[in-house]
Amino acid sequence: NVEQYAQPGSSGIKETLEKASNLIDKVNRPREAVLDSQLLVAVSKIARKQAQNVNAEGNTFDADAFMNAVKTYMSVQNLDCSMYSSQDTQLDWAKLGRRCHRCFRHVPAVNIMFGPVYVQLPVKRQSNRAARREVVIPKSIERPKQVDPNATDEESTTKEVHRIHKILFNLCCKDQKVQPISFFKFALDPTSFGRTVENLFHISFLIRDGRVRIFVENNIPMIVTVQEADRNDNENYNKKQTVISLDHETWKELVTSFKIDQCLITPRN
Repeated sequence: NVEQYAQPGSSGIKETLEKASNLIDKVNRPREAVLDSQLLVAVSKIARKQAQNVNAEGNTFDADAFMNAVKTYMSVQNLDCSMYSSQDTQLDWAKLGRRCHRCFRHVPAVNIMFGPVYVQLPVKRQSNRAARREVVIPKSIERPKQVDPNATDEESTTKEVHRIHKILFNLCCKDQKVQPISFFKFALDPTSFGRTVENLFHISFLIRDGRVRIFVENNIPMIVTVQEADRNDNENYNKKQTVISLDHETWKELVTSFKIDQCLITPRN
């Protein structure tokens, strides 16, 4: 069918498009619309092939033959131009104009196809170059100090851990006695959930180093500082680490249950 439709005299493409136009109103699904677009692509390919077959049969436009035919029509004698030389032949342009004016509703404008005959190029102005500024080279160049951001964070964290340990030591060691305090009252900040998380983070370093100890008393977690002598005597004791999960709702419930109105860890300056 494709080869038959591609023949120059075939009307199969026209009939196929008419059928598709009648069926397009019945399209309800996307798949049917895709098939319609595929049909148009196939028809365009066949139409291109049909046009190529028309050119292959010798029906191409010959510019030289067309000019000779126009010249023959415009000649005053209206006879075969071969009887006269090209210099003696007179062309009737008015006759060609009367023949062509029926194809135009108004007089076509005259346009210059290859641009104007003479173009005056603009003269490029030569600008005076500004005097170069003298570059002053300093005698000695000081290199900037290299700052390690990781070292700065570790240093600030270490200082904060020492500060929290000092606060806990002053709270637990009174009258030359070491007394534990409530872990929640010490670590929780009732006004800031973010500072509470920071306090738990810094306390974890004290627990890892064995400088503080957490235990449960009457179902309440307690925290107490560990003296250096006790830490040396119990160097080989069993250390345990626990992951604490704390969300915003739990933080609010703990603050309300333990009636915490202020944080024992003062905010850093």
